[in-house]
Amino acid sequence: MDTRGALGSYRLRLKAVTGAVRQNGLILAIPLLLLTTMLTVGLWGVLFGAKRDAQVSRLSAESRLEVVASSLSLAFTQASLPVKQAVDLISHIRDYPTLSHMWGQWVPPWWSWAPGAQSVVLFMVPHGVVSEVYPVNTNTVTQLGVDILQGAYRAQTLTNLAAKQINVAGPYSAPGFDIRFVTLSIQIYFSNVSSNESFGIPWQPTDCPPELCYNPATRTRWWGSAGITLNVDACLADSSGQSVLQQFSELGLQHRLTSPFFGDSTASYTVSESTTAAMGASHMCRPIRLLDDVWELCVWSDNWTPAYVLPLMVVIVLVALLLSVTTFTVLLSRHEHKTLLHSLLPKEAIKQLHARFDWSADVDDDSVAQAMVDSGTPAEVILGIMEDNLMGRVPALPKVMLVKTTLQQSLDVYKPLRSALSERMRQNVDMD
Repeated sequence: MDTRGALGSYRLRLKAVTGAVRQNGLILAIPLLLLTTMLTVGLWGVLFGAKRDAQVSRLSAESRLEVVASSLSLAFTQASLPVKQAVDLISHIRDYPTLSHMWGQWVPPWWSWAPGAQSVVLFMVPHGVVSEVYPVNTNTVTQLGVDILQGAYRAQTLTNLAAKQINVAGPYSAPGFDIRFVTLSIQIYFSNVSSNESFGIPWQPTDCPPELCYNPATRTRWWGSAGITLNVDACLADSSGQSVLQQFSELGLQHRLTSPFFGDSTASYTVSESTTAAMGASHMCRPIRLLDDVWELCVWSDNWTPAYVLPLMVVIVLVALLLSVTTFTVLLSRHEHKTLLHSLLPKEAIKQLHARFDWSADVDDDSVAQAMVDSGTPAEVILGIMEDNLMGRVPALPKVMLVKTTLQQSLDVYKPLRSALSERMRQNVDMD
């Protein structure tokens, strides 16, 4: 029964609200306009701010990418500096015995210019045989005497001779090491020499095709090569030993560093990555040069939009709804009170109330009293009856009935007089 009563009350209230909206469309129009305005302006402001913040984040990431790519290129350049110096030395002094004598004197200063752990070993390969290494230790001396024109090295060596380009092998992992290496080899040629020029090298290239080791048209002969092995992981580390790529993860970015695949320039080798997922559509890439090789460093974000956007949009929607509902409630209550006022007072009295709404702001007490008399309110009627009594006149019956009706309907307004007045009205039936 209570449920039916509540449902009936709800229906009646809904009907009353609907009727009020039909009578005064502004009750609904103003809250809807307020809701639309707040949602439009608020959501636009959030999206505009989020777009600006996303642009700033992307610009910051791009700047960081530029710095890291430049620093890695510089690190590779510094680490490979000894082999460039060795090639320049061989280009000026082609005599092998002289070079072999100078090796132990000239190479150590060059080696000291390179960063500590980044350069692993520098080697000289006249006519394809490793004859000099630096530094000399238990790991590097094992390379002495290796003939790169034999065994597993031959195919790649012939490819490099045919291409006449700098060879970058790696990154690769050597047996017994948990770090990755890359080996740079620079081929050295001399022009305007005879076919039997030996450059003082006491051995000849092993089974070297004539068209690769000597070109009779240009009288160019292959001297050999010089190379250096670099520690890739050390080149990617900062002074504290941490990877320079780690800073991208700290910024919430994904990264991937790739290099050309050794022996297949169409493929790529992943040197370092923060995720195996595919790169986002908004990724940014920068080249990193390692002599003639071009590595690529790319960074991206799964979502450039700031994290605050969704919660802030929810807050704006809730605030807009709350203010709109509050405005609707206030307007509906005002309409109901206005309707109640019109049902209790004559139109002329209401007009006088509206016309004299601000009378108390700039009038004296006598004017206030006169305004109350002329206002058409129950107070005026009561004062009129009192005036009639004082003048000895019989009050008009409509005035008396109006005062009686007002007192009976609004006893709470006159609460201090309610008990006494009600008792007198019951005892005196001729009070009217």
